[in-house]
This record gives sequence, structure tokens and C-alpha cells, in this order.
Amino acid sequence: MIIIKGHYGALGNRLWQFAYLIAFGIENKIIISYPGFYEYAKYFNLTRNNIFCSFPSISIPFKVPEYIRCKYFNSVPLVKRLLLRINRINKIYSHHWVKTGEYFDLDKESEFLKSNKIVTLEGWLTRCNKSFIKHSSSIKYLLTPVRKYREKSDRLHKKLRMKYELIIGVHIRKDLSDLYGGIDVGSNKAPSNISFAQKKLTKMGYDLGIEEINGIWGEKSKKAFQKYKDNTQNIFLGIGEKDHSLYTFEEYANLVKGLQKLFKNKKIAFLISSDTKVDLTHFNRLPIYLATGHFIEDNYNLSKCDYIIGPQSTFTYWSSFYGSVPLFPFSDSSNRFDLSDEKRINIELSNFKVCNHLF
Repeated sequence: MIIIKGHYGALGNRLWQFAYLIAFGIENKIIISYPGFYEYAKYFNLTRNNIFCSFPSISIPFKVPEYIRCKYFNSVPLVKRLLLRINRINKIYSHHWVKTGEYFDLDKESEFLKSNKIVTLEGWLTRCNKSFIKHSSSIKYLLTPVRKYREKSDRLHKKLRMKYELIIGVHIRKDLSDLYGGIDVGSNKAPSNISFAQKKLTKMGYDLGIEEINGIWGEKSKKAFQKYKDNTQNIFLGIGEKDHSLYTFEEYANLVKGLQKLFKNKKIAFLISSDTKVDLTHFNRLPIYLATGHFIEDNYNLSKCDYIIGPQSTFTYWSSFYGSVPLFPFSDSSNRFDLSDEKRINIELSNFKVCNHLF
């Protein structure tokens, strides 16, 4: 049995890591469990009644409360420490930590992983592309969203297909909370996670009063928060590089116009998926439609398009994989695609490729 310790990123990252683990489990007939998937378990067929987020599924005939899965997730580090201290069973248990930036090929390490009855695996870059490609159809089936999250998307696409020849999914990424240590810097308002934000700011050396660490958003908090935003608006915490994957709505409008030139002989619609409210005033007279706004439905919406375009993101990579849709990830955190002038935007069909696996 292999258990993933911890979780990495949001929906896209966790879907990919879970999918790789499932592929390895199918190929090697091993039970796998990903407790860190608990936040998203209710949205997918494999996990909605699956108490351990496991494959094969250990399902029960009723809805599993999220707090139970959360308790299981929080217990994994404790179980790991206990097992490591009991030396007499070290032949049936091992823990492997994949260092940050280190690539761990599950396929190549299959004998090691099967040499113990229980293995806890820790790290983001755990892959098995050989098994993943082989079992991709099974992965798509197992990680299909439950019906209620597919129905709205299916109706929307059916309506659009009656009017348009092509539907291009556009992913607008504006939420900065994941980039800045979990603090929401996308608004001038106090972040929803006030206590966490204040503790983070204090740890980073910003001046906050003691009385404000208890969830009170006073003047010192406001000043520290604004200073923090000014200093880090386009900076990754701890890395110090500009994030080139964030664009203005005006730039996205230029992108849409550039795509219209590419498909000038087709009647096309653009379906926008975004993690923030879209300012439609920048898209006047453009055939723009908004996805439902729910992250599961939006991911599924993109998977039903003819093409997908957006900044590099595991969110759109998953949509491309799940729906076998050609994707153009036009920019990442270190390389910026110039969208400032629609006349200079040059996109070719060869830029779009189906994502069959991560690197």
C-alpha cells in the first residue's frame, strides 16, 4: 500500500498527483491512498463515498463528511512517526521523501516501492508516465466529476454548439493567494483568512500589534497588509522573481482578438474560465461567454472545448488531458507572452498540443 503524505497546490496539482498514483496502482496491483485529496473528494466518482481517497475504492453507502477525511489526512504524519520508531517492523514499512525539485519515477522504482507492505511517499514530483499513458482511459473514467457538476456544462456547450463552429476555452488566472503564501492579496479588503495572514505578516517582520493577532483587522494590520501587497504584488514569496503569468483583462481581450485572426474562417465563441470576476467591459463586441464560475464545472467546461489557451497551469493541463483538447499554455512564471498589442500577437495552430502527461 502506498500513501501520499501531504498535499501540493490546489485542484490541478492534486488531480495530477492522484492520477499518477492511480496509474501506478493499476499497473502494479497495489492499493494506493491520497488523504490530501479530501477537499475535492466529494466532486469525483471515485472518491465521493470513498473514506480513504483510495484505489481500489473503499466506499461506504452514504456521504462521507469532509471532517472525517480531514482527520485521516492529519493522522498520516503521526502514523509515519510511530512506524519509523518501531524498528522491529521496518521490513514492512518505509518512508520516502522526494526532495524539492527532485524527480521520482514510480515506474523505475517499482521494485523498491513493492518491497514493503506500507510505504508513505512525500513530494510533488512523483511521476510514472509509462503507466500513466497506458492507463489514461481508466484514469479519466475514475476521476470523472459527479453528474451534478457536469450537467450545467453539458447544457451550456449544447447551446453554444447550435450557434458556433468552434469553442475556444480561455483560462484567466488572477487569484494570487497561492503565490503569496496563502495570503489573499487580490483585494484591498481584509483577507478571509485574517488570523493566518496576520501571523504570516508578523513572521515576515511586519509591524503588527499583539492585540491584532487574534483576528482583529485594525490599522496596523491594514498598513502592514498594504505594504506587503506593494512589495510583493508580482513576486513569488521566497523566490523573488516576477510572475509573468498574470495579465490584465485588456491583454486577455487582445488575446481573443488574436485568436479571431487565427480562426477567421470559422464562427467561434470564447468560453472564459476564471478564478475572479471578469470585467466584461474590456470584451465589448467579442463573442464571449462565461463558464459557471464553479472550479469543478469550469475545469470540465474547458475539457469540452475545441481548443484551450491560458497561462501555464496544471488546471488547464488537466482539462486538456481529460478532454483530449489541444492546449496552448502561452506563458509561465518566467516567460511572458506579449499581449500588449493585438497587432503583434502571432498564434499558430502548431502552438496547440494535447497534454497527455506532465513532464
